[in-house]
Amino acid sequence: MKIAIAQMNSTPGAFDATVSSMAAYGHRAEELGADLLVFGAPVLMGPDPMGLAANEAYLLDATRALGALAEQIGVPALVPYTSNITGVPTYDVAYVRDGAAVPISLTSMLDAIGPGSVDAVARAIRQRRDADARRGDAGGQAARLI
Repeated sequence: MKIAIAQMNSTPGAFDATVSSMAAYGHRAEELGADLLVFGAPVLMGPDPMGLAANEAYLLDATRALGALAEQIGVPALVPYTSNITGVPTYDVAYVRDGAAVPISLTSMLDAIGPGSVDAVARAIRQRRDADARRGDAGGQAARLI
């Protein structure tokens, strides 16, 4: 497997420009025969994504950027990002390929929970978060799952 690593600058919040640059790196990696492209942690969301994770609009824009990147990139890629699905900011990595951005940690958690509807998964996440909060763990267990 040939792995390419993209070292690039970006501006936090400038998602259109960042996605355009990331897609260009993806096409270049594809031209060079890479099977996978890996981006550095701050490229999509900036050097302090945990500080921005409380901002729902920023997280939504970052999620849209991942979707746009999935439509444009030429080679499968790993893209670090931050989510707030449990109410606690957590790091994750998206596997971006063929028009889809799949969150690796979240997907693993869903597999561990087992088959069921999205409502059942959301309910399980809320129950785990609430149980952690009652124990004074502030969502620590749920954060480790994602």
